[in-house]
Amino acid sequence: MSLRVTLFKFAKEHNSTARPSVSGDVTHVTLKDTTSFLNPILELQTATAATNPTGWNYAYISDFKRYYFINDWVYNRGIWEAHLMVDVLASWKEEIGGSTQYVSRSSHTYNGSVYDSTYPALAKISSQGSNLSPNPWDNNISLEEGGYVVGVISSDRNAVGSTKYFYMKQSGINSLCDALMDDATWLGTDFGDVTADMVKAVVNPFQYIISATWFPFTMPFLPSSRVLRCGWYEIPSVSCAPMGTVEYATTSNVTIPKHPQAPDRGSYLNCPPYTHYILNVGPFGEHQIDGREIVGDSSLTIYITVDLMSGSANLQARGTQSGTVVLNATGQVGVQIPLAQASNSLQAGKNIVGAMGVVSGAAITNSPAQGLIRGISGAIGYLESITTGSPMGKFLSNVAASPTTSALDVPVVQELSISGHQGSIAAFQISPGIRGYFYEVAPEDNKHRGRPLCRMARISSIPGFILVENPELEIDCTEKENAQIIAYMTGGFYYA
Repeated sequence: MSLRVTLFKFAKEHNSTARPSVSGDVTHVTLKDTTSFLNPILELQTATAATNPTGWNYAYISDFKRYYFINDWVYNRGIWEAHLMVDVLASWKEEIGGSTQYVSRSSHTYNGSVYDSTYPALAKISSQGSNLSPNPWDNNISLEEGGYVVGVISSDRNAVGSTKYFYMKQSGINSLCDALMDDATWLGTDFGDVTADMVKAVVNPFQYIISATWFPFTMPFLPSSRVLRCGWYEIPSVSCAPMGTVEYATTSNVTIPKHPQAPDRGSYLNCPPYTHYILNVGPFGEHQIDGREIVGDSSLTIYITVDLMSGSANLQARGTQSGTVVLNATGQVGVQIPLAQASNSLQAGKNIVGAMGVVSGAAITNSPAQGLIRGISGAIGYLESITTGSPMGKFLSNVAASPTTSALDVPVVQELSISGHQGSIAAFQISPGIRGYFYEVAPEDNKHRGRPLCRMARISSIPGFILVENPELEIDCTEKENAQIIAYMTGGFYYA
């Protein structure tokens, strides 16, 4: 049987649909007896011992409409024989390209959110961080920064129960401490010969200051010099601002650092186990954020709501683009600051009066000192009148009634009245932010192995390397050819 064959010198991958793009050499051959058309043996009619056809490695037989690899050339009795094997991918290229298959890997396009376990992670880690903007805490944080919320039992309106809250900067706290620790001239009453120690013994406005909490941020209140009412006492010239709300909220954003290989290899690298995120926002502590929840976000929005009465706060972190809540946490943002008032013991008033009526244990019964004692008793009586019905008033009544009590009964001692406990500002020294830790993956061979695609696709639309899951073809080829095509598509082939 005589056939017209085109011979080529053509280099290609064995698992490729590529066909020669140049013209070949046309010759006539004879199909050897007892041979297969899928694996034919051809006898070159024009070939002689003087010719050498071994440079041809590829063939097309128009009668069979198939392309062939030339596996071998054999010289037999003056005739060259070509041993061929059908190239099913090139022969059925149009039918393969027109089919739609589920493509698991492709070198042309890919789905970066699909994990690619083909390449292992290396024992190499890098990290990158970014800070919250704006910083929810004042910069260069110290007690001079931020502000104080002071809770005072007061008759002022808009109190929470009986407690009124005032906002102060450091200058306001200084003026308050001066009034509490220095002298009692702010009482505005002339007690005659009564000493300041005596006045401090019976006047204690500090008992009405129930809390002083420092916060690491400046609030939108404008302190001004005003009278601070503590119970029934009034302390003038304290720089403060009455607060109409006991809640403060702030919002910040933080850029999410991404895996350095993610732009080229896929967003799956921004997820565990390749990436780990740690969010650190001061008193809320460190929290691990699952990268899978924010893989589509470029930043996080941080909402902080603070209870200005207790200092406790809630933090919520959301993906800025997705709105996904990735963290809810609580923390103590307010730092309790102890305030103190130095004063004599409540017994000191009694001791002072008694001391003035006793010399070395003997009561003074007839001396000019008795007049002074009566003067002090009168002053005590005045203080008693403005505190009638209170424990202080009862104490003053007892002092006034017993001016000759021995000074040896109870020693005169200095007391320090303290409100609150010392907190810490250490948590605010580290800039709040997020840090990502990234494990690098091994270099890839996209040309020969592709990347995950995992979707239905028309084969001709994605040239290059293709790996197909469970391919199905309807081609009018032999069963053997169909099986070969399926095997190539399942194992990976090139559509060119």
